[in-house]
Amino acid sequence: MIRKIILYVVGILLLLAAGFWAFLYYQRWSSYQVNIPAQADRVVRINLEQIGKKILKTADKSKMQQNELVPLVNKSFDLPFNLFAFGIKSLSTSVYFTKVKIADKEAFNELIGKVFPNGQDSLRHNATNTMSIMFNSEHAVVIWGKDTTLRVFSQSSDFLNNKNVVEFSKSQLYEVKEIDADLSSLGNMYNFAINFEQGKISGSFVSNVQQESPISLKVPKESALAVISKENFFSLLNKLGIKELTPNVSTQELNAYAHQGFALYINGETEQVKSVVTYEYDDNFEKVAVKKTEPVTVPNLNLKIPLSNEHTAMNSLLSAQVLIGADSVNNAILPLWNMKYFLKSGRTLFMYASQDLDTAIAQPVQLETDADLVAWIDFQKLSNMSSLAELKSYLSVFDQLSINHDTGDTYKIELSFQNKNRSSLAQLIDLIASR
Repeated sequence: MIRKIILYVVGILLLLAAGFWAFLYYQRWSSYQVNIPAQADRVVRINLEQIGKKILKTADKSKMQQNELVPLVNKSFDLPFNLFAFGIKSLSTSVYFTKVKIADKEAFNELIGKVFPNGQDSLRHNATNTMSIMFNSEHAVVIWGKDTTLRVFSQSSDFLNNKNVVEFSKSQLYEVKEIDADLSSLGNMYNFAINFEQGKISGSFVSNVQQESPISLKVPKESALAVISKENFFSLLNKLGIKELTPNVSTQELNAYAHQGFALYINGETEQVKSVVTYEYDDNFEKVAVKKTEPVTVPNLNLKIPLSNEHTAMNSLLSAQVLIGADSVNNAILPLWNMKYFLKSGRTLFMYASQDLDTAIAQPVQLETDADLVAWIDFQKLSNMSSLAELKSYLSVFDQLSINHDTGDTYKIELSFQNKNRSSLAQLIDLIASR
């Protein structure tokens, strides 16, 4: 009798386990049964199931649970196991679209009021215009990016109303399903796979930069921040959504003047003289503006850009007022720094904040022959800089960021935190929620 009861209980448990497994399998499968924009050429996948499991495993009580927006988002939307953001090839590479089903209209309206206060009717924007949302009675399309042109909203409307779409399973982007990562990307941009682990964020990405010719750029080994890349500097700014350096100076137009590659680094701090305006009372007891100069400490920023044709490039940069006079960089581009420039070895434009023309001589690091990128950030060095004291509470949370060449076109990336025991995702959300 006891044996029959035990077998019965075991059988029930096995059925429950099988049912739960089937439920999870269905939820994963159904999250991919969606329509996507017909012209989608890149996708970012957020593995909410995997991320959720990692957060549940953390023993600490994260502040993310105290953030009022987290439960409000969960209540507002019927979030699938996998969430996708799609880019469309006819639009800016910095714009992505995410479509979600509205679960609770009342919670959704509350979320709109809190996160998207600008705009009206069914098209709203957040306070900084970096994110928009378009919605109907059943679904919402979140638009990630500052591009608010009619073409963007037209594509968003089509996606929202299921027009000009194809089944996800019939797209080459469907292969993102095979990437085992918390956050992954596939398409014509940099492809990446990122995992949130205890005390660090790690992963890899694939660069599609093609080498035009060898470059020889160096940065000091002791730099707090450094980037050496084969990317065209102005082209990269354009890809990142920075369309103009100054009004009417397009980064896309400047591409032709820069050769492939650039090196950017912060090596310690330097002192500069800044002009400040104060208001004082004159002899008639009236407030008047008084212009003074005072010394300020700033990060020692340096930037090297090889020029495709130094004569044409310099004339064009001066004409566009990116460069001013014999040695000054337009202060409107980087208001924090008074940058100077000179032609290094006749071919490389060198912009610098310090009084030294080049600080990359002692113990330099050079780009690998078969690599497209080398980069790192020492957050502790940055957080100890007096000129970045206001950012110390942000910077001191992190330890190191490193990007290194692995094999072929693949690069490894790792961002470590000071706290090595807590979930990196929980720490990241805590940082955002507490500010």
